[in-house]
Parts: sequence; C-alpha cells; structure tokens
Amino acid sequence: RDLLGAGLFFGLSVIGVGQWVLVFFALALWLPMMVPAGPPGLQLRAAAAFAVGGLLFIAPMGAWNSARGGGLVLTSGDAGLNFFTGNNERSTGLPASPVGLRDTPQFEEGDARRLAEQALGRALPPAGVARYWTGRGLEWITAHPGAWLALLGMKIQTLWNGYEIPDNYHYVFMRKNFLPTLWPLVTFSLVAPLALIGAVMPFWRRRDVAA
Repeated sequence: RDLLGAGLFFGLSVIGVGQWVLVFFALALWLPMMVPAGPPGLQLRAAAAFAVGGLLFIAPMGAWNSARGGGLVLTSGDAGLNFFTGNNERSTGLPASPVGLRDTPQFEEGDARRLAEQALGRALPPAGVARYWTGRGLEWITAHPGAWLALLGMKIQTLWNGYEIPDNYHYVFMRKNFLPTLWPLVTFSLVAPLALIGAVMPFWRRRDVAA
C-alpha cells in the first residue's frame, strides 16, 4: 500500500516535471533489489505496486498527449529538444541550445518548432518536432562517438558536483539574499553521497535485513 501511494505521488511529479519519467521507470526496475527478503514474489509485487500507482497518472496523460500530438508524447513535446541540447557539438556538460532558439521558457517551444519546420520544409506536430531534434542529437553522437564519450564524462562530473547549477532559480543567490533560514539545511553535496550509498546497499547488505 505504501509503495502504491509512493507511485501515485511520483506519477503526479512526472506530470509536472517530464524529466522524472526516466527516474520513475528506473526506480520501478530497482525496487525488487531494495525490498528485503520475504514470501515468494514479494519483490515483484512491490515493484508492480509502485509502477501501477505512477501509471495511473502517467498513462492517461500520455494517451491524451499522443492522440493530439501526432505520435508518442508522454508528458510534453520538448523531450527531443532536451536531448539535442545535451548532445551536440556545443554541449559542455551543460545544455547548449541550437542557434536561433531563445533560452526563455515562453519562446523555447515556438522557436524549436519554427527551426524544425524550416529545416524540413513542412508543418510538424509536437511529436514530429521531438523526432527532428532527437534525430539531430543522434546524428551527432553517431558521427562523433569519441566526443560524445568525453561529453558523457563531463556530464557525470557536472551531475556529481557539490555546486547546484542554477536553471530557473539560482539556489545560492536565493538562499543568500531571500531565504537565509535555509542555510542550516543540507544541500546536494551531502544528499548525493548518501543517495549513492543507499543505491548500492542492496548489493552488500544481508537480504533478510531491511534498511
């Protein structure tokens, strides 16, 4: 029951922030290794409960978006653009938008569609725009596999850096100037190492001992 509730809340989070869909599926696959030993099938039932809870929100949203987006669109139509901004010749471990796209939320979607339609010479639905940018990213990866591997290393370094890189909000600026009460609280530099330990614990702890 707890995992079903956790899945429901996680599914709701995915609708708000589409990038979390990958984390959702990764957790569903990881859960059988994190559940302590018990009756036969307990681990699979736990993973299924979490997955079903999340899909109760994700599946209807994906069906609605796909029916109106001209193809598979799970939560939003910007997955292809996000993939490209992280996988092109200008990427440095941080996103690099295509030339001609304004890095402002209210313009990004329209600019991405405009650039894709200009390149292909025809109107595109949201799924078509996503496919175009995904294809551009994959083209660069296949043409420059060595550069992509180096870029992947820079992404790993950026991800596990103690400094929280700002996007919509500058976390350090906000804590310093507007929310000084947050200074005593923990940050990613402490949470991340603990998360890594928790992620690998199932591989060394006794299966009959719950975390």
